[in-house]
Formats: sequence, C-alpha cells, structure tokens
Amino acid sequence: MKDIRRLLALTFLIGPLIGLYRTFVLQNLWNWFATEALHLPVISFWVMYGLVLIIGILTADYSDKQQEHAFKTFGILLDACVPDDKKEWVREQLDDVQENIWVDVGFMVFGGILDVTVALVLGWAVHAFLL
Repeated sequence: MKDIRRLLALTFLIGPLIGLYRTFVLQNLWNWFATEALHLPVISFWVMYGLVLIIGILTADYSDKQQEHAFKTFGILLDACVPDDKKEWVREQLDDVQENIWVDVGFMVFGGILDVTVALVLGWAVHAFLL
C-alpha cells in the first residue's frame, strides 16, 4: 500500500512538470510551423497550455472506471480459485510484481519525455534547415 501512495505522490509531482514541458514543445512546434503554413499568429506559452488543457478534457477516456471495476471483480474471482496451499506463493509473486512497478513507471515517464524531446529536436532541425 505504501508503494501505491508513493506512486500517486510521484504522479502528482511529475505529471504537471511533464505537461508543462509538453506545452513548451508544442508552443515551439506551433510557432515554427503552424504560423507560417496556416498564416496564424505566434502563440504564447500560457495560451498553448490552455489549449493543451482543453484538448486533454475533450479527448479524456473515462472508461477506466469500468476497466477498474472489471479488474477488481476478476481479482476477487481469481483469488477464490487459488488453493489455500498456493496462496502464499501467489502473494510473493504479486509482491515481486508490485516492487517492479517503479521500473515500469520510470520507463513510462522517460518514454513520454523522450518522445516529446525527439519531436522538439526534429522540429528544431527542420526549422533551422528551412531558415
């Protein structure tokens, strides 16, 4: 349970920072390409941040609650099917999976940052080449 609380705390700390970085990248890509190609004005960081928020709300997938409910139901059913002599082994295996969640989260966060950074670098290179 401690790991889950740490994971939530980390998510609430890192999530907004990644969102701000993503806004920075989108603002630059917009100002480098959309302004000229679409004859639109340059966009400020905070206006882009507002657009990111709007798009996030419009594209949010709220079906996670249904999946969470189904997952919990499946877990209860599966637990009922595990013989008593195997329950300790299953708990140990689940604890191992829980310990490795930090690695998975780290790769997920790093992958998201890497994707956006690659887009920024490629956009910068194309922008520099066009000048």
